[in-house]
Amino acid sequence: MTFATGIHDLNETNSLTIYPIPAQQEIVVRVAPLTSQAELQIVDISGRILWTEHIFTEEHTVQIGALANGAYFAHPIFKRRKTHRPFY
Repeated sequence: MTFATGIHDLNETNSLTIYPIPAQQEIVVRVAPLTSQAELQIVDISGRILWTEHIFTEEHTVQIGALANGAYFAHPIFKRRKTHRPFY
């Protein structure tokens, strides 16, 4: 857990990748290994949850073309553990 945010970071058993950055129409969220179902929250810079999707596979595509230009965070949640990665 990071003390500055109180959010658990992924450990060495999970790897999180988001690409492309910057993104325009879609992002690909890759979680390996995905040992159980996870949730993915897309959050704006103010912390507002814009939507939540379930992740069933190690590589998941999210359509973001409807989002206004700006910075957003992808919050994958694994068994009630949350981490975050920014995308633009």
